[in-house]
Amino acid sequence: MKGAAPEFFQFHVSEQLSYTLESFAGKHIALHKLTRAQAVETGKALGEIYRKTEEIPHGLDGFGYLHWTEESGLRGSITGDVRRFLKEESEEHLSDYRELSDARPEFQDAAVNDVLNLAVELRDRGFTQPRLSNQDASPENTLINGTQICLIDPFPNIYYPRGMAGNFMNLYETFFIA
Repeated sequence: MKGAAPEFFQFHVSEQLSYTLESFAGKHIALHKLTRAQAVETGKALGEIYRKTEEIPHGLDGFGYLHWTEESGLRGSITGDVRRFLKEESEEHLSDYRELSDARPEFQDAAVNDVLNLAVELRDRGFTQPRLSNQDASPENTLINGTQICLIDPFPNIYYPRGMAGNFMNLYETFFIA
């Protein structure tokens, strides 16, 4: 999506270090200074970038973080059945909640349990195939230039983009606030 990444940057790679220097991409978004309307517009712009990224036909094998070797080239770092992987991952999340609830009864909540199970069911039904996504749209990697949102330092992966969206919402609604 035009404007979603800096038009100009410098890139450096060495055995010890890899980095980019972005220029002319805008300034960091000060989340605490956004009005509700600005926050909604920022969220919509980020969502559009993510949706457009998902549409890119990547044609890569595997899923997970991108990995390159001389033998196989660029591919997802995890091989195997992605549906089975997602099912195991979902079961792990449910198990973690059960373990937390057993250890700390104050966290036991029927509504939370029901919502977690519903989320697992919807995830299973909504998944079609691994798609290209960005795992890191944190505040320090989100710039604004006027009304144009720009993402820097992408952490691309081939995964379930709605999972990345859920992680993003959790970070912004709970973790960053805390």
